[in-house]
Amino acid sequence: MARVVAILLLFAALSAAVMTWLVYEGYISVPERDNPFLPLDVRAEPGPLTPWKFWRATHDPHAVWWHWKLPGCNSSLSQTRRHRRVAM
Repeated sequence: MARVVAILLLFAALSAAVMTWLVYEGYISVPERDNPFLPLDVRAEPGPLTPWKFWRATHDPHAVWWHWKLPGCNSSLSQTRRHRRVAM
């Protein structure tokens, strides 16, 4: 009996891993708000993964800092710091 349960649990784990990989690679299309691998879109309607996407966006240094290299971002950031709108 324990062997059957172990095989079923292994099959379930492998199935979940394969489904996750298929969503990640884009073979299975899911709505943007339900795709955990897409970045947070603040204009989109909140979905069940919005808190997780928000946490990931605020804790990923590459996702947070890359936009500072865009034209105009540094000047906007320096103005914001002067007016003390952002605590850094």
